[in-house]
Amino acid sequence: MGKLLRLVIFVIGGLVLLLVAAAIILPLVVNPNDFKDEIAAAVKSETGRTLSIEGDIELSVFPWLGLDVGPVSLSNAAGFSARPFASMKAVQVRIKLLPLLSKELEMDT
Repeated sequence: MGKLLRLVIFVIGGLVLLLVAAAIILPLVVNPNDFKDEIAAAVKSETGRTLSIEGDIELSVFPWLGLDVGPVSLSNAAGFSARPFASMKAVQVRIKLLPLLSKELEMDT
C-alpha cells in the first residue's frame, strides 16, 4: 500500500507541476494580439457590427484566466447614428478555472 500511495502522490504532484509550468509559459508563448483580426471578424459575422481593438490584449492565467483589453469600441447597427454603440477605455474579463471542472462558470469583470 505504501508504494501505491507514493505513486499516486507522485502522479498528482507531477500534474500540479505541469499545470503551474503551463500557467507560467502560456503568456510568454501565446501573443493574444495576433488574434485581433480574427476576434473582430467573429464579432462582425455574429453581430454585423465592427469591433475596433485599439489597445493591446494581455493574457493572464493566475489566479484567474483572463484578458485585459483596451481601448475598444463597437460600431452602431446599420440605420442608427454613426456614433459607436459602445466605447470602453479598458475591459477586463476573468474566469475561475476550478469551477469549470464542475461545469460552472464564475466570471469577474
